[in-house]
Amino acid sequence: EVDTPGPGAEAPAQTDAPTQPPPSIDVPAGARARDRRVQKYKLFQLQRRFAELSAQVESAVLEARHLIHTKHAQQLRVVCDLSESDMQHLQVEQRKRHADILARAALPMVKAIQQHKWAFPFNQPVDTDRYRDYLTVIKVPMDLGTIKYRLEMTSHYKDPKEVWQDVCTVFVNAKTFNPPGTDVFVMAESLQEFAQERYDKLLAPRLAEEGVVALKEEVAAKKRRADALNAADAAAAEQHCMRLMALMDEVSLSISEAKSQAAALAEGLTHAELTALAQALGRLPTAQLEAAVSLLATRAPHGLQPQQVGAHNR
Repeated sequence: EVDTPGPGAEAPAQTDAPTQPPPSIDVPAGARARDRRVQKYKLFQLQRRFAELSAQVESAVLEARHLIHTKHAQQLRVVCDLSESDMQHLQVEQRKRHADILARAALPMVKAIQQHKWAFPFNQPVDTDRYRDYLTVIKVPMDLGTIKYRLEMTSHYKDPKEVWQDVCTVFVNAKTFNPPGTDVFVMAESLQEFAQERYDKLLAPRLAEEGVVALKEEVAAKKRRADALNAADAAAAEQHCMRLMALMDEVSLSISEAKSQAAALAEGLTHAELTALAQALGRLPTAQLEAAVSLLATRAPHGLQPQQVGAHNR
């Protein structure tokens, strides 16, 4: 007979069964295949990125070489054609000088000629009522009084040479209308000689001086414009160079990042995939990038330096 434990009695201890190891967890084949596809896609994207970087470096190198060649081949301008604004400025300055010559040389010359003893027939217009055929013979009437009036009361004359042309016209008209040997003809010849002396003393030196000043100002203006254009070209080249340097910095950093990504991706790749990745890395023209940076460093010493490229690509 088996004794049944009464109330409150402890149950007999039971012997533990042997412990079994947990079952292994197998990764489903579908998950492994998906991981492989993701890895292959990343590898493809990285290889494509390497190709893009290689093309960017090649393009940057060509652009850098072209920039340096253009800079070396370019000749600085010594002088160049004036702009419309430059020409207007020169004309304004010349008009000021002409006005001074008209007032200080041309007018005194005409007044001196008028004061000559033989000047009275030529100090006023010819009386065409008295000499009715005068306008038939003389096409451009002129007299000293009209010249003086134009100088004092109007802005008729723009160039001092015009004053002397009108003075000469007075004598040409007199000797054309009056036959040689007549009083007016002889007086015109005598007064013309005196006028030439006044011209040589008063007006001619100022005209010669003006010619020199005008030429110097024109040459100086052409040189200033050449200097300005040279400076603009240099500034444009410098800007181009700095933009290219910035691109070099960006490409170099991208190469460094791509290499880091390649190192991270290399784990778990097959031998064939590792070989393809190594070939893609080998196509990166790091040496050309360094050469381009070295070239550009001569034009922009504060930009990307060759040692920086080496640091990015180690």
